[in-house]
Amino acid sequence: MLSFHCTMANRKKMTREERLAKERQAERLPQQRIKNYLAKYEQKDKEKKN
Repeated sequence: MLSFHCTMANRKKMTREERLAKERQAERLPQQRIKNYLAKYEQKDKEKKN
């Protein structure tokens, strides 16, 4: 019987650039969500005024 560890593929180590790019993208996501939320809120507010 094969052990679980033998059947899994080895993980490729990320380079420094790949790791930094992933971190930057992770930082950008919450900022984008906040901007989208504010834009939706402003649009709904305009509709309420009309």
